[in-house]
Amino acid sequence: MPYATKTASFLVNEHGQEEEMSPSGGSPGGPSSAGVYEGEIRTEPQIRQYVPPHPPPPGGAPINEDTPMEQDPDGSFQQTGPDGSFTWGMIVTTPHVDPWMHTSFVPLPDVVIRGLRAVNAIEMPSRHQFEEALAKFLQGLSIELRDTATFTTDSYAEIATAVQEHRITSLPPRLQFWATCHHARSGSAKRHLILLPRDAFYHMNREDEEKLRLNYIMQADGEENSESAKKLAENGLSPLQSAAVFERVPVQNQIFDVLVYTHRNHGTSSTMLFEARRIGVATITWPMVEMFIRLCPLCKLRSKSGIANGNGRASTEDDPPTYRAPPPPPGPPVIKR
Repeated sequence: MPYATKTASFLVNEHGQEEEMSPSGGSPGGPSSAGVYEGEIRTEPQIRQYVPPHPPPPGGAPINEDTPMEQDPDGSFQQTGPDGSFTWGMIVTTPHVDPWMHTSFVPLPDVVIRGLRAVNAIEMPSRHQFEEALAKFLQGLSIELRDTATFTTDSYAEIATAVQEHRITSLPPRLQFWATCHHARSGSAKRHLILLPRDAFYHMNREDEEKLRLNYIMQADGEENSESAKKLAENGLSPLQSAAVFERVPVQNQIFDVLVYTHRNHGTSSTMLFEARRIGVATITWPMVEMFIRLCPLCKLRSKSGIANGNGRASTEDDPPTYRAPPPPPGPPVIKR
């Protein structure tokens, strides 16, 4: 199912319309097919008037903000004055990235959502383009690796429900092994969210871990001001402490959004991996970030410019992602008790 992009349209005077958000598609019910979870939030265009930098044509008049504009199919508009004169302009559109959302799954952190809406989609691979490349990559993996490299909406919901209900043994053997090996925890009481303790905290005191997990759940479920959250805060627990201990596992549909955010400055693979860990997202791997960079139109343009200047060889979309050891993780944060 193609993903729509949000288009912000710009004409030239500073008069905008509020963005309207409306969910479409999807159902909060249990998983039945992958399509059930493809509900998105789409945003209506924001229109602002644009006045050309040069003077209006002879006999023309300046734009009157109270007079309606007549828009042509090609994006241009003209405004007719009382005396029959007109002023013309042109609509310029800038596409942005719409984050994948569904009511059954916890959305990505607010900082990521805000960052996506500030990214120019023209400078990034398309969602469809990346997901095709990811699907091709996953097909090349052994079935043992493929089952846990990424999690479709159905698979994610199955694991999250089993973890939340303390019945991991009901999962298929490979998923059961993955959840047990990585100490999978539930990150929400209302929606599907899988948490993994960071490596440095695998063996922390279980009672302390549970307090931090409950604190994370308060944030994920929007209950920061509840009595339970206030009680945890009185005991010295903060959202930063929970984020320092746990990372969240993204749904496969959210991987593109994470990569767009981590690549917003068009950095290297190692920079993207570091940024993913910084915002608390697990399971983002070298092959994922490398295939994203190879698909990035701006990075390809810069790479070709470098080749033209004799600075090396440009990689292509057909080059397979290489497997390199990731950089060592940063030292464990200090948690106050």
